[in-house]
Amino acid sequence: MKERNIYVTVSSTILIFAGYLFKMNGYYQEGLLEGTEGLQFTGKSILILIGVMAGANIVLNILGTIGFTIKDSVQNKDCKPGQLIEDERDKIIELKGMQVSYAVFGAGLILSLIALTMGWAAPVVIIMIIGSLVLAEIIGNIKKLFHYRRGF
Repeated sequence: MKERNIYVTVSSTILIFAGYLFKMNGYYQEGLLEGTEGLQFTGKSILILIGVMAGANIVLNILGTIGFTIKDSVQNKDCKPGQLIEDERDKIIELKGMQVSYAVFGAGLILSLIALTMGWAAPVVIIMIIGSLVLAEIIGNIKKLFHYRRGF
């Protein structure tokens, strides 16, 4: 069940953030990210992005869990609905995913700060930092998926 939730989370995160980047690139091309107003606009758009991503991931994971449980029960009438018991293996896999996520975010943050010192616009650097957060989540989830598939 956890593998399926990871697939849903990674897919929705990629789709939502790709749409966000597409939209922000258009705003950047139009010059809307310049000056103080650009920073305010970037901040507002990131807050909206966080809300949309959190809400979408929650709703899609709930719907996915319900859908996968119904599918499993229809295919195998003797099975019990998936239990969400977390054992030591799950905790270790979670920690390994978090470890990779922290490393990716740290590298992205350092690259963003280097870009800032090289004269890149502040709104672009802020979007780079948010991008490194999203990339860290995706790579951490892929690492967890790898461990679940490998059998730890």
